[in-house]
Amino acid sequence: MQKLSNAVINEIATETDVNNHLGALWVLALELTCRYGECLVEELERIAEEHEKAGYLTDTLNSDRALARRVIMQQAANTYSNFDDIRAAF
Repeated sequence: MQKLSNAVINEIATETDVNNHLGALWVLALELTCRYGECLVEELERIAEEHEKAGYLTDTLNSDRALARRVIMQQAANTYSNFDDIRAAF
């Protein structure tokens, strides 16, 4: 099992601290993609674009983000031995 670097975990925490939860998910998704080539980076980018167009996070986008979060967090749990630190950053 891999260990996610503290620098990436700190980046996730920074995004979360400024209420950018989608950005925090994107950081983790990108890291997973860089390592394993499977993730939801494109889906997160779609959600971000539609969020910007709408001016707010619609119920549908919120549901889409929640689903993406579950998948990304499961991938992270299966990949990183320090998953508890990752979860705490959120």
